[in-house]
Amino acid sequence: MTGFPIPDAAMGQHMALIGRTGAGKSYAARGCVERMLEAKKRVCIIDPTGVWYGLKSSADGKTAGFPVVIFGGDHADVAITEKMAAALGELVALSDLSSVIDLTGFGVGEMRRFMADFAGALYHHLRAPLHLVIDEADEFAPQRIPPDATLMFNRVDRIVRRGRSRGFVVTMISQRPAVLNKDVLSQAATLVAMKLTGPHDRDALGTWIDGQASREEGKDVVASLPKLKLGEGWVWWPDGELLKRVKFPLIKTFDSMRAPGHGEQRAEPQKLAHVDLEAIKGKLAIVEEGPKPGKPAGGPPVDWAAIRSEAFWKGEQKAASEYNRWRERQQVAVREALGRLRLALKGVEMALEADSRTPLDVGLGDKANGTGTPLIETRPPTAKGDRFYRLPPGKGLAGAGAGLLGSLAAVAPAGLTWAAAATMAGLKARGGHFNAGRNDLLAKGYVEARGGLLFATAAALAALGQDKPAPKTPAETLNMWRDRLPSPAPTMLNALSFNPDGLTKEELAEKIGAKPTGGHWNSGIAILRDNGLIVKRGEAWTLSPLLGGPA
Repeated sequence: MTGFPIPDAAMGQHMALIGRTGAGKSYAARGCVERMLEAKKRVCIIDPTGVWYGLKSSADGKTAGFPVVIFGGDHADVAITEKMAAALGELVALSDLSSVIDLTGFGVGEMRRFMADFAGALYHHLRAPLHLVIDEADEFAPQRIPPDATLMFNRVDRIVRRGRSRGFVVTMISQRPAVLNKDVLSQAATLVAMKLTGPHDRDALGTWIDGQASREEGKDVVASLPKLKLGEGWVWWPDGELLKRVKFPLIKTFDSMRAPGHGEQRAEPQKLAHVDLEAIKGKLAIVEEGPKPGKPAGGPPVDWAAIRSEAFWKGEQKAASEYNRWRERQQVAVREALGRLRLALKGVEMALEADSRTPLDVGLGDKANGTGTPLIETRPPTAKGDRFYRLPPGKGLAGAGAGLLGSLAAVAPAGLTWAAAATMAGLKARGGHFNAGRNDLLAKGYVEARGGLLFATAAALAALGQDKPAPKTPAETLNMWRDRLPSPAPTMLNALSFNPDGLTKEELAEKIGAKPTGGHWNSGIAILRDNGLIVKRGEAWTLSPLLGGPA
């Protein structure tokens, strides 16, 4: 393969081949693997697409290709099951064979469990050089990791980041760099970038460029990606000072990646390379069948080492899953503790500024009428929509008026809009009930309007026993609102309280486990925004200064 556009030294390091479907990246990757096999390198290909079997035949399909063993899939030399994963990982690590692990026969969950066990055993046993080619690498190292993929990702990530000392050289192939884990992609020392049209996918290459190469050189490369032709790409190897736009040559083996045209049957190779399968099948058979009670009646001896290996990795999988769950709980606890600490510090700061003012005590007697009866009684909030205050019978305020006055008294000396006061009181800011309460407060002089907000008047506060109440701390105000808002607003408020620098719409949705679209989401944002509880700063939502957010 004289004149191959990627130097051997560049392929001797971790490499990433990136390009949209149909750009020719798998074709270019096939050329790289042919180069490795010609140099007698040991190669293992993780194939979730079922197209790598063509390595076993020539380009025209009439003569033998490379003697690689196909494990699994429609063209299997050896059929595999999920139970064989650990034994197969040990076999690949310790033998001198090159192989394709075809995963097309597995469902998503089966594939993740298989890959977790396979990658764990492979890492554990490998001590000699192995080129590990991972096609559709974003399936095994995704940017967002589903719960059932955590163990698989951890083991693949360990191979990429820590496997060099054990002999791993990893080639990652992906059509969606935006969904390929950035920590894994950043480990590639060589980048092959082919046609990419999606802006998010092109932007994702910035992580690799910033860590490995020059941002200035990268601008021209990234800008050219949508215009590249089939089979054309950039080879970027910073360690070798190589940055070159190339056309990849024809492959030497059978093009099993080619999609058949309309009405055309898929071509199949006529001649495949021979591989010795007996020893391989014997080593894997015991794992599939399981140990038999008593002494085996003929056949190969029981491979207790394989059984112990499988049991070891199954045990490690359980331990790793428990550890990951514990770590996630600890991270949540730390974030919540930090959020509470920030709110507490803000409360201390405001308390110090309040001099010697004492908190409002709404249980004092009614000094305005001298009856000794509280104008507004207190009760702790116990449920969503429960009010802080309620008037005793016979005080002459309508039910809505009592709730609105209670809301204004609770935040005094701060003010609220009518809508915010209604929300806090568990009312709707419209209709005859609300209007009667509002008019009653205005008629009795208990509220006044200033700058678009409503405030409890001095007369109302004096009747409550104190004319200059101390402001509530942000933590108190936050809890007061959180107990009275309809879903999903309290959950949003809680998430923002633990992230004082703010969250974008997408980040906020991820924190609360919701989709950032639809009426339910929009109603939560609207009620927080309209009541002055959150503020939009650039692309992020933050708590308003009322709740301790940045001024």
